[in-house]
Amino acid sequence: MEDIHRITLVKGRNDLWMWNDGEDRIFTIKSTYKKLQGAYIVDKRQFLNCLWKVKAIPYAKFFVLRVS
Repeated sequence: MEDIHRITLVKGRNDLWMWNDGEDRIFTIKSTYKKLQGAYIVDKRQFLNCLWKVKAIPYAKFFVLRVS
């Protein structure tokens, strides 16, 4: 979320799709995995508190809980 909040929108400027991580700035599963490894929440209680506050169907929340 910090990455998203750092983005500044500029009126009149065209949007651009670009992956800023990875050696050649090309999206890969490997580069995504590496990005997420540095962004995980260490405290399990903090993670659970955030998870239950998300507006999503219970099944989706349960799925995230099982995957984590």
